[in-house]
Amino acid sequence: MVRQIVEFGNNARPSLGVNLLDDRAREQYARSLGRPLRGAILAEVVAGSPAEALSLAPCRRRYGSVVLGDMIVEVDGKPIGRNEDLICAIEEAEPGSAVSLKVVRNCDPERLEELR
Repeated sequence: MVRQIVEFGNNARPSLGVNLLDDRAREQYARSLGRPLRGAILAEVVAGSPAEALSLAPCRRRYGSVVLGDMIVEVDGKPIGRNEDLICAIEEAEPGSAVSLKVVRNCDPERLEELR
């Protein structure tokens, strides 16, 4: 961290540009669906962010119910089980470097994609 501050300045922190669904809410959806949801579910994608450039999709409302967004399950080969795992994996990346993501589109286990 000290090396990053010296090299890139105080505010140089890697970011995907997303807000995440709370882990407790994710666990409630998992119980409702009757299947595990291990990862970090996107609640919002910031305009102009790396996440938007990758076409990552957030949760949204449709016909009075919630359609779950994309769920990040791996960063650079490291499994993501909860939000803190994603935050740590992204913060460990060098500012400006590319990371590899494994994403379950709309939390549909049949739609696993690897993005870079």
